[in-house]
Amino acid sequence: MATIIRLDDIDGAITSVRFSPDQLLLNYNSSNQTFQDAHTRLLVESSIPEAKYKDNSLNLFLTKNSGRCSKDVSVSSDDIGWIDGADESDKLHPEIYINDSGAQLEIETAHSLGEFNRVDEKKNMAGDYPVRLHFPTKVGAYAKCSGYISVRLELAI
Repeated sequence: MATIIRLDDIDGAITSVRFSPDQLLLNYNSSNQTFQDAHTRLLVESSIPEAKYKDNSLNLFLTKNSGRCSKDVSVSSDDIGWIDGADESDKLHPEIYINDSGAQLEIETAHSLGEFNRVDEKKNMAGDYPVRLHFPTKVGAYAKCSGYISVRLELAI
């Protein structure tokens, strides 16, 4: 059995994957020395017409998840060093949840977003998915922290 995919027959593509807002200012919880959960949205835009590929799913992959902290507030974000700690669990890595599904995104593991969940003003398929970042690691007395996440999105046809 073989599958032949003719790229000329595929109409449209994913044109944008972004977080909104794409920068978050975290609130510090002094009672347990952690950051409070942060919320954003994953927005997906495409040039795929509404009638095409409606029953196909989107797979999201977390490709990077890192955080850094410094005890010196004057240090620029680019120069902040890794959190001092004995192992990887002591570094500032948020747990990332999509669609409040209860399933945590893991590095390079497919997470199904399901189908596109909306249609844009041009009648193209689009998506809008809530994202929650949870920070279980105590950050203690650090004065400044910075981090980023990166994702890859695939259309399963």
